[in-house]
Amino acid sequence: MSNQPASSLAARLLQKHVGTLAGDVSARATQAGLDRRRLTRVLDYIGANLEGDLTIARLAAVACLSRFHFSRAFKAAVGRSPHHYVSAKRLELAQQLLEKGDQSLAHIALTLKFSCQANFTRAFHEATGQTPAQYRRSVGMIAAEPAATNDNS
Repeated sequence: MSNQPASSLAARLLQKHVGTLAGDVSARATQAGLDRRRLTRVLDYIGANLEGDLTIARLAAVACLSRFHFSRAFKAAVGRSPHHYVSAKRLELAQQLLEKGDQSLAHIALTLKFSCQANFTRAFHEATGQTPAQYRRSVGMIAAEPAATNDNS
């Protein structure tokens, strides 16, 4: 019985500690070196400048940190390196541009800072399992289906 209060205290401490670890991302970001304000500023900057020059040096300057510290803190806060995060966001934008269908694949690749259309195609295929042309066709087919269904009514 004398062990019960110690076990209860240990259980409560463990529960509190685990609950803290399972907290929101902002707490993780703060512990990792990026406070919510800096992280938000950097993520907003990335979102607004996907077609621009997003170097580690530039992102670190936005966060007011050294390149080394920023890279480590960003990865700890977001779960991936700044380069991988930016690449994923650029591929998301590429999907949106492909859905519109009014730009060539080469133009999209160069707009999103891929060195060439082949590198864009490779990265897009690795991320989605489809080439950009396949994705554009599949989206075009999906968009055309409701119209075809309405014509048959």
